Amino acid sequence: IKETENNCIIVSHPHSDHLSSNLNSLVKSKLIKKVYVPARDDEWESKYKERYDKFLKDCKSSNVSVEVLRQGSIFYWGDIKVNVVFQQDPKTTDSINMKSLIILVSFSGDGNDILLPADHYISSKESKFAYDKKVKVYCSSHHGLKLGKYSGDKLSFISKINPDYVL
Repeated sequence: IKETENNCIIVSHPHSDHLSSNLNSLVKSKLIKKVYVPARDDEWESKYKERYDKFLKDCKSSNVSVEVLRQGSIFYWGDIKVNVVFQQDPKTTDSINMKSLIILVSFSGDGNDILLPADHYISSKESKFAYDKKVKVYCSSHHGLKLGKYSGDKLSFISKINPDYVL
C-alpha cells in the first residue's frame, strides 16, 4: 500500500473474517487515513462489542477517522464513487451477514461498476435487496451458492445485473 491521503478501509460487518486483528494492524501502520463502518445494532452490542471497541480504540490512537455508513451513504475515494446501495433493516433479520453493507463502486460514470455484497445472501427469502442495473463486475459473497436457511447468490439475481465478470 502506498502512503496517500486517500487510503481507506470499509468494514462491511463485524465478523472476525472482516474485522480482525490483521485489520487492526493495518490501522496501526499509519497507512490508513479513514475507516468506514456500518451502524451498530443490538446484536453488535451483545456479540461483537469487545472486538469492535478494540478496533475503534486502535483507530483513535492511530489518528484514523471513522465514519458510519448507512444505506444511501455516498463518498468519493479520489475519482471513485462509493455508494452504499443497501443495508438490511436489523429488525428484519437475525443474521449479521444479512446486515452487511452492499456497496456499488463506480469509476467516473464509465459504466464499469462493481457490486460488492460482502456476506449478504442476495437471493435468500429474507433478503430485501432489489437491484437490477447492469454492473461490469459482481463480487460474489464468499458464501457463494450456500444452501439452507440463507442461500447465496442465485443465477436469477446474477442474470438481472448481467455482469461481464463474477468473482
